[in-house]
Amino acid sequence: MTKEKQFARAKAIAVLECMAIDLTGSLAGLKEPNPMTDVLNQRLDAIDVAQEALREQPRWISVEERLPEEYQHIIGWTSWREIGEVYFNGKHFVWDMDYDTADVTHWMPLPEPPEVEV
Repeated sequence: MTKEKQFARAKAIAVLECMAIDLTGSLAGLKEPNPMTDVLNQRLDAIDVAQEALREQPRWISVEERLPEEYQHIIGWTSWREIGEVYFNGKHFVWDMDYDTADVTHWMPLPEPPEVEV
């Protein structure tokens, strides 16, 4: 993720936090529950959901920043501009399919599998 995108994400989270503080102040100013109370609480809930989505959005993590847990399957990006499923064996990144080592520079967790009804 570029520095600009990181800054934009942090700014969006901060703006949402300020909105939540304003809404909380508005709620505190209401003497008795009224129709506005429900509206303000719904907006606070929406802000919480938006902030959490921004925080959890997948991003590429540099191997210099941190490494994945050992044997955790991840998506790896290599210095050769290859992308695929790899795992870290504690010493090297290894391609999942052929067990060759991979020169991974960035990685991200695999997404959650789809929810399927059985």
